[in-house]
Amino acid sequence: MIEQQLIQAGLIQFGAFPRNGDIIPFDLSLNLIASYPALLRDITEAAAQCLTDVPMTRLLATAEAIPLGVAFSLSLGVPLVYSKGTLANAVDDLVGAYDIGHPALLVTNSVGFDPSVEALVRGARRVGLEIHTLVTILECREVALDGVNVVALVKLSDLVDQLVETGELPAGQARLINDWIKQS
Repeated sequence: MIEQQLIQAGLIQFGAFPRNGDIIPFDLSLNLIASYPALLRDITEAAAQCLTDVPMTRLLATAEAIPLGVAFSLSLGVPLVYSKGTLANAVDDLVGAYDIGHPALLVTNSVGFDPSVEALVRGARRVGLEIHTLVTILECREVALDGVNVVALVKLSDLVDQLVETGELPAGQARLINDWIKQS
C-alpha cells in the first residue's frame, strides 16, 4: 500500500532521469513527503510496527528526512536530533539535546541512492549517539553499515518485481532498474 501511495504521489518515478552526469531509470522526490500528511502518517505507523523491539532514547534524522524524523518523534515520543546536512564535524552539524550513551535510531528517506550515511553514523557515535538501527522509506541498493541494522519499509527490487507482475511497469524498464541496482 505504501508503495502505491509513493508512486501515486510522484515521490518515486520511473523513466530516464539525468543525475550526476548519468541517466538513471528512476528518480526520487522523497524530500516532499511532508506535502502528503496521510502518506507520512501511514509511513510512520508502518515503521513503528517494525520498530517495537528496537531500544532507543533518541532519533537522529538526516537533513533530507527531518519531516519524517519529526513525525517519528511525535509518534514514538522519542526526542529528535537532526543533521543540518553540512560536512562539518558532528558537534557543529547535529542539532538537538543529546549526550553520551544514547541508543539511537537513524531516520532517512532512502539508502543506496544518495551519498552514504556512513560519515553521519561515525560522527554521531563520536558524540555519544549509539546508532544501531537505521529505518528508511526506500532501500534502493543494499548498504552495509558497521554494526547498523537496516530496516527498509520498501525495497526497490521488490517494488519493481511487484510492478512488473501487475503490468504497471514494462519489463524493459524493470531490467534497466535492476541493472542499476546491481551496479556498485
